[in-house]
Amino acid sequence: PTFLKRLLQDAIGSYTEISAEKKLYDAFTRHQLKLQEGLLSNNLHLIRKDLESGFNVLVVCNTVLQAQEIYKTLNIDFDALLIHGSFTAKDRTTIEKQLQRNSPQLLVGTQAIEVSLDIDYDVIYTEPAPLDALIQRFGRINRKRTKDSCPCFVFMERNDKDKWIYSDNLIQKTLEVLLDISIKNNGLIQEIDLQNYIDYVYPGFTKEDDETFNLVYKSLKNAAKRLVPFEPSEEGEEDYYRQFDGIKVVPAFYEKQFYSSIEKLDFIGAEQLKVQIRKGRFIQLSGASSIEKRRLPEVPLPSGKKLTIEYYVIKKKYRPELGLLINENEDLDEINYQFSEFL
Repeated sequence: PTFLKRLLQDAIGSYTEISAEKKLYDAFTRHQLKLQEGLLSNNLHLIRKDLESGFNVLVVCNTVLQAQEIYKTLNIDFDALLIHGSFTAKDRTTIEKQLQRNSPQLLVGTQAIEVSLDIDYDVIYTEPAPLDALIQRFGRINRKRTKDSCPCFVFMERNDKDKWIYSDNLIQKTLEVLLDISIKNNGLIQEIDLQNYIDYVYPGFTKEDDETFNLVYKSLKNAAKRLVPFEPSEEGEEDYYRQFDGIKVVPAFYEKQFYSSIEKLDFIGAEQLKVQIRKGRFIQLSGASSIEKRRLPEVPLPSGKKLTIEYYVIKKKYRPELGLLINENEDLDEINYQFSEFL
């Protein structure tokens, strides 16, 4: 957004702006917007039709639960993968490697597909999101520009839980922009116009955004003043960790493997068996006894010292193909859960 660009300009001082020529923008006309009434979840027949026609389809949902449900429905009949933020690092890496080797015909995901993935699909079906997020999602379609303009289906109706992710104001402004694009040039998205559209959706800070920005900016300036090379700061470390809204937990499904990794002193491997959940969710599940704090027996180190490991285990269902199923309890008998044998 231009208002953020001005803040950067003020901070940098003297600068030279570099802009692409119009012919380059024109060469990136690769997406055709198609607005759809209703909910994405109620229109899976459209996705099936494209899959049956041989197209490679990307489906993007705003919540993990929605992505999991759509994946479970469509995976029965089509080659598919699921990707979102509620996988362990180990399984997320496996999925991304599989995508690079041989992308499936259907990929279902959340905002996780907006960054880091070098994929190139034929068509996208997405729930409504802010314009900048949609632009990132569209970038996974016709990425190499080897096809004619590919369809980008955006559903206009939101699920109830989406309001906790994106504000009504952002979505309403985005839909207004999308409606304007859809009636211009048969829905073809002109890259050169995106700056104006972004500025419409993000004209400036809201009062709340401005207060948050100033608070964070002030905190960062103060933290930078306290940074001294090779001088540890307990206060600085606490400030650092307070910036994150997630807590890592070990799914009960992986607790045996977690312990085995610790026994082998493979601490990186053990860390990759954790999944991150929000602090609010952590507090909620802890109160419901779905998360427990545990301590492993002391681990002998090569130096002769012993290390004590504490961790949290979550007793919600987890599967490598689906990730953390936050609304389902783990069947401990099903996974042959006998952790006591290690203790």
